[in-house]
Amino acid sequence: MSYTQVFGGTTLYPSDVSYLALSLTADTTLEWPLESSTLAPVAASIIDVTPTGAFAITMPDATLTAPGQTVLFNNLGPSVVTVLKSGGGVLCSLGAGEQWQVYLSSNTTAAGDWRVFRYGAATASAQAASLAGYGLVAVGNTLAQAQQVTLFNSSYSPGAADRSKALVWTGSSGTLNLPVASAVGNDYFLSVRNSGTGALLVDGAGSDLVNGAASLSMQPGDSAVFITDGANWYTVGLGQDPVFAFDYTSVSVSGSTYTLSGTELNRVAYRFVGTLTSDIVVRVPNTVQQYWVWNDTTGGSFTLSVATLTQSAPLVVPRGSRGIYYSDGSNMVKADTASISLPINLSDGGTGASTAAGARINLGGSSVGIAVFTAATSQAAQAAIGIPVPPPFSLGTGVWNGVTPTQLDLTIPVGVAYSQSAGQQIIFKVPTSSPSGAITLKVGSNAAVSLVNVDGSAMNLQDLMPAASYLAIFDGTRFQLQTPTNSVLSGYAQATNGAISGYIVSNDVTNPNTTLNISVGNCRDSTNSRNIPRTAGIIKNLFAVWAAGTNQGGRDVATAPAANETWHVHAILNGTSGVTDVLLSKSATAPTLPSGYTHFRRVMSVVLDSSANIKGFVQSGSYVQLKVRNAEFATTSNGVAAGTLRNMQVPLGLKLLLDVYYQSTTSGGSTTDPAFSGCFDPDVGVPNGTLATNNNARWAQLRIQWGGSNLDLRYQTTMLQVYTNTNAQIFTASNDTGDVIAGGVVGWLDPRDNFF
Repeated sequence: MSYTQVFGGTTLYPSDVSYLALSLTADTTLEWPLESSTLAPVAASIIDVTPTGAFAITMPDATLTAPGQTVLFNNLGPSVVTVLKSGGGVLCSLGAGEQWQVYLSSNTTAAGDWRVFRYGAATASAQAASLAGYGLVAVGNTLAQAQQVTLFNSSYSPGAADRSKALVWTGSSGTLNLPVASAVGNDYFLSVRNSGTGALLVDGAGSDLVNGAASLSMQPGDSAVFITDGANWYTVGLGQDPVFAFDYTSVSVSGSTYTLSGTELNRVAYRFVGTLTSDIVVRVPNTVQQYWVWNDTTGGSFTLSVATLTQSAPLVVPRGSRGIYYSDGSNMVKADTASISLPINLSDGGTGASTAAGARINLGGSSVGIAVFTAATSQAAQAAIGIPVPPPFSLGTGVWNGVTPTQLDLTIPVGVAYSQSAGQQIIFKVPTSSPSGAITLKVGSNAAVSLVNVDGSAMNLQDLMPAASYLAIFDGTRFQLQTPTNSVLSGYAQATNGAISGYIVSNDVTNPNTTLNISVGNCRDSTNSRNIPRTAGIIKNLFAVWAAGTNQGGRDVATAPAANETWHVHAILNGTSGVTDVLLSKSATAPTLPSGYTHFRRVMSVVLDSSANIKGFVQSGSYVQLKVRNAEFATTSNGVAAGTLRNMQVPLGLKLLLDVYYQSTTSGGSTTDPAFSGCFDPDVGVPNGTLATNNNARWAQLRIQWGGSNLDLRYQTTMLQVYTNTNAQIFTASNDTGDVIAGGVVGWLDPRDNFF
């Protein structure tokens, strides 16, 4: 009889200890039926459990009873009940309607060792808790993987019980002795990480190899999984911590000995600062590592040296120098010559100076020689030695290269010797069309080189005037225009300001109500400083926010278009890259440009109907004709005296010359005086009240002559031309009180900003 069985078997208890009907409404801990006044449920021999939810029953402390204690659990409810050992380990899980019996086999711990089996199961089933082992843990009634972390700081020999563990080294230097591969078998594995300050040697047992070698040295920050096939060992995922690869730190020192530790380890680049009070030795771990060392200390003539923890002869790092050192695991070794004294004397092959200017003088440079040596361009070098710039060399009209569209090929005239050397001047002519992009020049068989502005800045092809001639000088690497451009290049005369060609706008065939097609074209921007060329047509959707390129949104604001609005079509230019595009805006003069775009020009304007659809139109040059005539007024009294100001369905913000379909119907009078009816420009002023005294001075009007009978009814239809104001308004007026008019806009002449 063992010590834990002093009293032999358990005592026979009254019937209430043999059976317990347990209504389980919360997690409950049982007690052994000892003599106590507590009201906690006892661990009866048979317990009928009626749960109201998924709750847990915790067994009492196993050390307070003897082995052989038996409890039968019968789950009478619909919920799963979990039975836990004392302290929380899962003992068994009772499904609805299931009966499980447990009995205590050992009471040496509070949790105890229990045997578990089920009553009435059609097939045998195992409890997860009884299947748990190395690398496995019971979670409820299921098994889950587990990896226990074990820290160690002295040499260690793992065994069978270490299967699947994560061993973390925290010491300086040590050894991990792997078990015999054949003993642990072809499924044993463990994980290892070196979180210490020194190397960890992982050694195979006997003839067992690790990655083909007798052992493997793991540096601080290294980690890997070690697995065996029953004969040798292999690593999976062996890698260094990124900080170990390269890092930098600054360390303040003063004197004596300083040992790197903590976050100062494995930083690679070190700057040592501080005021030294004595010679100092910086000690590093005995691990393979490189060290970039900068001695930036001050104070007396004291030295700073570096060495490993066991190195007897430290290496001195001269003050102010930067050197590369490495540890071979035993000693620090100098990898470069960090002890050169600066500046290097002439006698030692140096210049004796610490600046470039001083070096040129020390080496005997004259004022002319130095000027040539420091010249930024070949022209400056030639000027320094008095060589005149070669005269211009005419190469005629270039041709755009088909393979590289922005390369201008220039042909050398027959019989002419040409040397593309620094200072060579050329005169060339641009073809009649210019593609978009940065330009290069190729002269004869010479390599193509870039063409830049006179100030050396980059230049785009749209800055070149087609058919214009230019003077450029080769500086040894590129051609440089000699005419100041600032984006207004020579050959582009002031007379071309406001010029525009192409950029014809039309309704898209597939989506005419929402989308516009804009043709190729070229124009000056609104400031007459840049060209905005389009060598390909572009499609823009008014009902989507602007995005670069064709078949993209075109609107410059987030707010969607509304009925009867005016939208202006702008050509836009990125002043840096030279990229062009099209933007749609409600502003005729100040569109919100996309990022990078700095230049714009209004090329046309469109109007929306009452359903917010783009009205159908046909543009021919500057003339816009509607596909369906507007009906601004129909059978409307023209009124008498002062004219009536009428809103026309045409673009706002512009002064337009309208073609108006106009019909006037008047009743007869008692005299033969003519009646006058017409349309008038609001900017000229309010029309005369009777139109009788100045009828010959008004030009957009009808004159209807009476026959003398007051029963006559006269009407006349014609096409009138009249200017709007910038609010899209005109006046109509008549000297006949009975005048009834009808009409609307057929089309208009859009100045396309030629007049602004």
